Amino acid sequence: MDPLAAIGVAGNIITFIDFSYKIFKGIDEVLTTATGMTQANENLSHLAKDFRSVTEDLVSDIIPRTENEKQLCHLATECRTLASRIIQVLESLKLGDDKSAWQGMKVKFQSKKKEKEVESLERQLKGYQSELLIHLQVMFRYLRATKSVGL
Repeated sequence: MDPLAAIGVAGNIITFIDFSYKIFKGIDEVLTTATGMTQANENLSHLAKDFRSVTEDLVSDIIPRTENEKQLCHLATECRTLASRIIQVLESLKLGDDKSAWQGMKVKFQSKKKEKEVESLERQLKGYQSELLIHLQVMFRYLRATKSVGL
């Protein structure tokens, strides 16, 4: 066999072994977690559920009077919608009642297939989080200024 061809074959074998290892490791991860999803998806799901809860409380607790408060409520509504979308996507990447290796492999492949979509949704959520913090800081600054003037 030609030396270059042998190097190419060896490289392909190493790539296949690496890919297989990652798949089997992912299957094991899915099968051993209590939620039936990868650790990264489990963490994001928890974050999205918390974010949805906080934004629901924010919208229900604030009566928008100023332009900033109106924008804050609108942003919180968008955040809640995005968090619900993330939860929906992650629930589809969850192991069902049948905790077999085959089901684990299906979940791992689906997770890999939707990885870019999940990453995009996570980036959007972090962007919303930053915007919410800015609006809350402006609102608290305004409240502090009105209290100091009123004293």
